[in-house]
Amino acid sequence: MKKDPKIQVYEFESLASFLRAEIYRRKKDGRGFSMQSLSERIGISPSLLTQVLKGKRKLTPNIAEPLADALQLKGRERRYFILLSRRDSVKSQGEKWEIENEMLKLKGKIGESQLSLLQFRLLSEWYYSVLYVAIGMSDGEFVLDSWANRFGGKVSKAKLEEALNDLVSLELVEKIGTGYRQRLGPIATGSDHKQAAAFRYHRQMLTMAEKALELPSNAREFSGLTISLSKKKLGEVKQRVRSFMSELNEFLSESSDKEGIYQLNLQLFPLVDEVLENSHED
Repeated sequence: MKKDPKIQVYEFESLASFLRAEIYRRKKDGRGFSMQSLSERIGISPSLLTQVLKGKRKLTPNIAEPLADALQLKGRERRYFILLSRRDSVKSQGEKWEIENEMLKLKGKIGESQLSLLQFRLLSEWYYSVLYVAIGMSDGEFVLDSWANRFGGKVSKAKLEEALNDLVSLELVEKIGTGYRQRLGPIATGSDHKQAAAFRYHRQMLTMAEKALELPSNAREFSGLTISLSKKKLGEVKQRVRSFMSELNEFLSESSDKEGIYQLNLQLFPLVDEVLENSHED
């Protein structure tokens, strides 16, 4: 019987989906493979393994390691497999970001997966979007050396050079003569990007916003709105916020009068477990 080609663990974003595909392949190949024998080798019951395959139970790292050995995963494949199990078990979004970033670095070493790593950087590092806007402001005459100092030491020139190269690789920016220009104009990441990348990006922006409170009032705007809101209307409110942001982005992108780069954050989150009856604006 001809054996099916080996499945690449890097192709999967979930440990359960990889295990289902790999176990199906091994059963099809025959040679005495069974769920019972695999369960015995890693020291768990067949019922627990079945629940893991169905996505009803998480596979802890201490079980994932002997399972990786049983599946004969080595090197980067084994590391990626263990990271999948770790990501399922951690609760902190910060830890999830670190794990997913490492997973993408492992995937980035196999050709076409490099694009995923570049996209992840674009979504998670705040200065990528700033650099992209700066290139748009320069109208084809962007030179990194003239902009590096304007970041005020927040980002090294080496990091900015890496970001610029990534923007070119993602075909968002192109080199013309001695400068660069945008290829697509205003872009939006949408609401379906990776949660871990979004977490890192917004945490960076919140930290920078806290420091911006020290700026003169004519250089920044901070306002808050405390409202009562039903859970039924939450989805509509979120959609209206996204529409406003999109319209504002389009309006400002059409303006020829561009001097600085600002960050606009709108934050909506629950303050208490119960919905309040009154509203207060300051």
